[in-house]
Amino acid sequence: MRLTSPNESANRLRHYGKKCEEHLSRVRLSHVLALRGLRLETQPHDTLTLELVRLSFHDGPDEPSVVKLKRGLHEVHLVALKADFELYLNRVLTVVWAGHFPSIVKKYLSKGYFSKREQAALRSLTSPELFIERVVPNYGLDALLETLKNTTEITLPNDLKDYEPSEWGQVQVAFQVRHLIEHLDGKVDDGFRRRVREFWKESSWGKTHHELDTLVKVTVNEIDVACTYNAMRQAAHSLTDALILWDSKQILAHKQF
Repeated sequence: MRLTSPNESANRLRHYGKKCEEHLSRVRLSHVLALRGLRLETQPHDTLTLELVRLSFHDGPDEPSVVKLKRGLHEVHLVALKADFELYLNRVLTVVWAGHFPSIVKKYLSKGYFSKREQAALRSLTSPELFIERVVPNYGLDALLETLKNTTEITLPNDLKDYEPSEWGQVQVAFQVRHLIEHLDGKVDDGFRRRVREFWKESSWGKTHHELDTLVKVTVNEIDVACTYNAMRQAAHSLTDALILWDSKQILAHKQF
């Protein structure tokens, strides 16, 4: 990503903030429409839908129940929300790096943030764009947030204006639930309990499920998807505003220097 003017960073940040909110809303819309379809028709009967159901739930000889269909819809839409939010973080961090590459590199060098491989790549730098792709993570909430903090000093949720800090617990737990469902079929382990304990009671799961210490298996319900959508959309909106403010301060400081 090559930026050609000082104002372009702010414009690109607004663009990706808007696109993230749109994409998250499309996922939620898809979720609502899919559930509405199940309510209106408890069992699909057209050929295309039956074939897609068979391909989606092929692990048993019987037709999946409405309960199983709903669970599958909840899970796949939670995964989609997670992916859109990660993509947003990757894109806005890329914009920030592209717009302030020299000063950010100087900061990282002084703070010792670069790995040995990144330092080697910097010494043989041929393209800032390729280097930025190496430094900015593509996925992983913790890695993306660490890069955000190292780059801008912005931490979530404390540095977000007009964002309820308790909402951030929903995002944190949603990422961990997604991981648990994808890799452990939702079966709770000590690692999951350790990672979500700080945020559990603030999340929709903590408000509707059993106590964390006695929870054996975590599931995703409609309220979990709805709450995750709201928390992520609000976080993206507030973070975009925070990054635009940070960007303007960097430009002003550069002019004064």
